[in-house]
Amino acid sequence: MPEAFKEKLNINAIEYLATNIKTAYINFDELGFVAEASNRLDTLELKARSNQIKQALFSFLPNKFEEVSATFKQCLGEPAKADEIIFDAQPNGLAGWIMMPVIDYLAQFAVEHHPDKFQAGLELMHACTKRFSAEFAIRKFLLDRPEQTLAVLIKWCDDIDPHVRRLASEGTRPYLPWGVNLKLFAKRPELILPILEKLKDDESEYVRRSVANSLNDIAKDHPDLIAELAKKWWQPKNKPRQKLIKHACRTLLKNGHPGVLACFGYPPTSGLNISLSLSNTEVAIGESLSMQLTIHNQLTLSQNLLIDYVVFHQKANRQLTPKVFKWTSCGIHADEQKEWYKQHSFKIVTTRKYYIGLHRIDVLVNGRVEASADFQLV
Repeated sequence: MPEAFKEKLNINAIEYLATNIKTAYINFDELGFVAEASNRLDTLELKARSNQIKQALFSFLPNKFEEVSATFKQCLGEPAKADEIIFDAQPNGLAGWIMMPVIDYLAQFAVEHHPDKFQAGLELMHACTKRFSAEFAIRKFLLDRPEQTLAVLIKWCDDIDPHVRRLASEGTRPYLPWGVNLKLFAKRPELILPILEKLKDDESEYVRRSVANSLNDIAKDHPDLIAELAKKWWQPKNKPRQKLIKHACRTLLKNGHPGVLACFGYPPTSGLNISLSLSNTEVAIGESLSMQLTIHNQLTLSQNLLIDYVVFHQKANRQLTPKVFKWTSCGIHADEQKEWYKQHSFKIVTTRKYYIGLHRIDVLVNGRVEASADFQLV
C-alpha cells in the first residue's frame, strides 16, 4: 500500500527543516521548533500537519522580512529539472513536500505581516516553486492584490523554467483542488485568459495540461466561452493543441455541449433510427444490466457518432439524479445499421449508495437524448 501523503511531513522532515534553518539562522531554537511543529503529529492529517509546521515557523523565526528571506534563500535545495517534479526530501537543502508549509508561511509572512514587501514576497514564490509548487500559496497574493499579482504572472509566462510558467496557469485556476476558490476569476475569466493564451503552445506538456485544467474550471461557469475558444484555437494538424483542447473541454464533452461536440467533429445528427433495449426490466443490486443499442443511418451520407449513456439513479428522497458514462465513438456509413452491447454494473461500491426503485437510462448521440428505457432496481 502506498505511503499516505501526510507521512511526507513526518518527524524526520521536521527535523531536517530545523537543521537547515539552523545553518542559515544561528539564533534559531531548533529543539523548541521541532517540539512545537511535531506536537501530536500522528493525530493530524496532511493539511493540519502543514499548518502546524507553518505556525511553528511564525513562533520561532523573527518578524524581520530581510532575515527570513535571506534564511530561506540560503536553505533552498537544487531546483527541479525541467522534466521532473520533486516530492521527496533532497540531500542538500529544502525541496519536496517539506516546502509545503514553508511556502505557505512565506506567502502569509509577506502578504499579512509585511505588505510593503509584496513584490519581494512574489520573488520568493518564484524561487520556491522550482522546488515544490507554490500554486496554493500564490493565491494569497492573488486574493490580496489581484491586478498587481497578475501583472507579475503574465511576465512569468516567458520564464525559462517550466515550473514557473506553470505557476502562472495553475495558481490562477478558479477552482484549484485543495486550494481556495478564486471567485473573481470564476466570475471574470477574461482576467486570466491572457495567461492561458500565452501558454497554450508551451513546449512543456506539464504546462499545457495546467492550461487545460484552468479552461475546464472556467467552463463550469462559462461553457459557451470555452466552446468558442476551443473553436478558435483548434488546428487540424496541431496534435498537442488538440490534446489540450480535448482535456480542457472534457466536462463540456461529457455534458454534450453542442458547440464543443461540433468542434470535435460530432455535429447534431439527423435521419437516424435508434432503438435501445434492456436485458431485463428488473436488476438486483450487485448484478449487471445488459443493453443493446441499434442505429440505422437512413441518410445517403456518413455521420460521426459520439455515444454516451446516462443512468438516472434513485436517491433517498426518491428523486432521480443523472450520471453520464462513456460508451463509444465511431462513424456510420449511408444506409448502414450498427449494433452495440454494453453491461452496466450495479456492484456495491464505497463511492455510491444504491436505492431500490425506478431508474432510467438515456442514450446520448452527439449530445442529444435519442433513446430511453426504464427499469427497476431491486
